[in-house]
Amino acid sequence: MKARTLVRRSLVFYARSHAGVLAGVAAATAALVGALLLGDSVRYTLQHLARLRLGQIAFAVEAGPRFFREDLAERVASLTSVPTTSALALPGMAISGTADGDERQVNRVRVIGVEADFWNFADPPASNSMRARAGALQAGEVAVSRRLAEELGAVVGDELSLRIARPVALPREAPLAARQDGATLRLRVRLVAVLEDNDFGRFDLAAGQIAPRNAFVRRTWLQERLAKPQCANILLIGGANAEPTQAEISSALQAAWRAQDSGLRIETPAAGVHQILADRVFLDGAIAEAALAQPDAVGALTYLVNEIANADAIEYSTPYSFVNALAPSPNGPRGLSPVPPDLNDDEIVL
Repeated sequence: MKARTLVRRSLVFYARSHAGVLAGVAAATAALVGALLLGDSVRYTLQHLARLRLGQIAFAVEAGPRFFREDLAERVASLTSVPTTSALALPGMAISGTADGDERQVNRVRVIGVEADFWNFADPPASNSMRARAGALQAGEVAVSRRLAEELGAVVGDELSLRIARPVALPREAPLAARQDGATLRLRVRLVAVLEDNDFGRFDLAAGQIAPRNAFVRRTWLQERLAKPQCANILLIGGANAEPTQAEISSALQAAWRAQDSGLRIETPAAGVHQILADRVFLDGAIAEAALAQPDAVGALTYLVNEIANADAIEYSTPYSFVNALAPSPNGPRGLSPVPPDLNDDEIVL
């Protein structure tokens, strides 16, 4: 029997088996090709959403509830020659009145104070009329993202209200936190622009596929209303054709950072004595460790107590006093601390 005949008869005899193998190979190939195409599609979608959120931002610093000086952007830009800007962002809510008299309230709104150079970070940088109008925001004007405008039922020219919590040094639930009626600030603004996603209306440093509810106002005006002059909590670095490295930006931040950017004040109450104070009442652990590592440094913890009383004569007491906890001075009695080295845990110096 010839080899050709053997092959032909074998194919005919095992036709069903060969067909099954061929079908399995086709199905696997289709699955692999589909997965590759779907992966490319998902990757493109995620990259597109990232460009809408971040524009041309290469690096960002977000301080959250803390603030640094807004001129930190200028200091970093002078060291790197890379476009840099600062912004002031706070959580809040937006309120609008509809044509039929109903009031709409939208929570989880982010109120962002920006200046004109913020819009240069959009991708693409070419601006349309809406973005150009947002770049010229004045006091009492607001530009909102498309999602927020639709949820409020608002159009350009409408009057809106923005309500934000006033920044405080301590969390409101802390024992020393102030209890006051003016804990929130209500801003009356006029809507001048509705920003689409590609107008940088989708700006958000947090990764996500859901469009944020952004309300953009003039940064200097927001600072004035909050009594936080020259304060910001977002630093944006990047811009068109800018390719800074992480090492370059880290080095520039270290060189440009000042004590005021960490909410610290360094005072000299007496000759040769330096005192470090924090806007947020307590020093951060890393700052305290660095300060206490200095020669002759003494840490102090001050806290409010309800009462100081004489245990042997309880009629003698002092309400609402401050107690200072200090470590003994490294130099003994002549140092900065009045606490003697042999003071026990159940003893006090008055």
